[in-house]
Amino acid sequence: MIKAIISDLGRVILDFDHKISISKLVNLINIPAEELNIFIYQSKIDIAFDNGEISAEEFYRYLDGRFNFDISFNEFKEIFTDIFTLKKDVADLLTELKKKYILCLLSNTNALHYEFCERKFNILKIFDYHVLSYKIHVMKPHPKIYREAVKLCGVKPEECVYIDDIEEFANAASYLKINSIHYKGTDFLKKELEKLNVV
Repeated sequence: MIKAIISDLGRVILDFDHKISISKLVNLINIPAEELNIFIYQSKIDIAFDNGEISAEEFYRYLDGRFNFDISFNEFKEIFTDIFTLKKDVADLLTELKKKYILCLLSNTNALHYEFCERKFNILKIFDYHVLSYKIHVMKPHPKIYREAVKLCGVKPEECVYIDDIEEFANAASYLKINSIHYKGTDFLKKELEKLNVV
């Protein structure tokens, strides 16, 4: 019997596009957008930020020291975070599931992105628990982050459903006996939940 729904955030509940912030930032510096994108999102600094090893201010100072943005931390924060849009169909589905199940958010994310999303999107408030990589200093697909979510929900792994758009992360949950769904769209998600007698 399913008692808890654990869901990823990015590209499941909220869509996001890093190109939005990159295009704004490259207007402040004279380098190609791809170079900045690689430096931020495909580097150890990105992992350190998502893993909570460095603070938001340290992340900003590192980038500013490298590229000399010539903007304040608050200006950088506004540009860096405003990249998300709500997937209303998923939000509506989760709102219905909240009537019957414990809800837990499980996300590899950083402090700036999460705090922005928490302020802007009310859907985050329906979750009973939030398990965030930057707060617990471990990232998917490490087993510890899934076990923390299950523990907070107060249920057994097999009593949970985990939803993630990244197949590797969904599979990692399966190895721990958590029912997992590789998200491929809302219609697909509903069908998979029906198979588990959740909806």
